[in-house]
Amino acid sequence: MLFNNSLFQLLSNNPALTCSQTRRIFVQFAFCHDERFFVRRLLIHKQQYWAFRCNQTLSCGDFIVVNMSSPSTKRRKIHVIELKKNAPLKIGGGGVGIQFLRAGHAVAEITESGIVTADAGFNLVSGDADAVYRYL
Repeated sequence: MLFNNSLFQLLSNNPALTCSQTRRIFVQFAFCHDERFFVRRLLIHKQQYWAFRCNQTLSCGDFIVVNMSSPSTKRRKIHVIELKKNAPLKIGGGGVGIQFLRAGHAVAEITESGIVTADAGFNLVSGDADAVYRYL
């Protein structure tokens, strides 16, 4: 819970946020232990990836991961990831209910940053953290 405590502390120290806004943002973006372990492991060992935390209340996955290996923004691969403990790896979005319902909206926000293009497309990837890590 160290990251979650750090996130809460960071939000709490922002004078522009009320207590209720702080709690709402914390709920939207806090990590569970498995998610924190997964993204830390990914970013340390596979440094070609950038990871973006998705809003947990909007049904758009847990993370958007972009492979930054290509200098061309059109050729960068985008993966929308939903971690499911002990679940097999699934490509294409099956088995996660509505968790990918708004994945396209979340990817659109990433395209606004300019690191990928709107026509890049994306993969829906779900499964256990180890299986998803090996896939990437």
